[in-house]
Amino acid sequence: MKKIIQNLVKELMEKYTKDSIGHFDYALASTGTKIVRSLTTSDYHSPNNFVSRWFNLGIKGKPPITALTPDVSFGNCWSFHNDKGVLTIALGKSTIPTDFTIDHISQNLTLDISSAPKNISVYGFNKESDKVLLSSFIFDPHLNPTQSFPASVTSFLH
Repeated sequence: MKKIIQNLVKELMEKYTKDSIGHFDYALASTGTKIVRSLTTSDYHSPNNFVSRWFNLGIKGKPPITALTPDVSFGNCWSFHNDKGVLTIALGKSTIPTDFTIDHISQNLTLDISSAPKNISVYGFNKESDKVLLSSFIFDPHLNPTQSFPASVTSFLH
């Protein structure tokens, strides 16, 4: 009986530690991935005027580390000014990427899906510190909230 319970617990742990597509997620903060702040767009902050500061009424968006968590629930997103942003990360583990997956809240669970990421380019740095395009794709928030896109790994290896 003890062995059956141990196997069941092991099975459940394996099931719930995989991401939604069943692959290891190298871009999670829990795997040691870090934000490179100097190369990342600033967080969203509402206009900073005297009244807002005095009464603590300013709106502050969540930090970019939010993008490195598996929680895509309502309100749990990284926001920044304007419609273009850069998120730069240093992976906690080395890998040769085969695909990139974007997880976003479903359009059925939010009032406004217009701020979802759309045109996405992913770059990597090779051993010579050259910036190399790994993939460029369009995320459509009106489709599945979890979408994967292939990496052009050969360009990264040469």
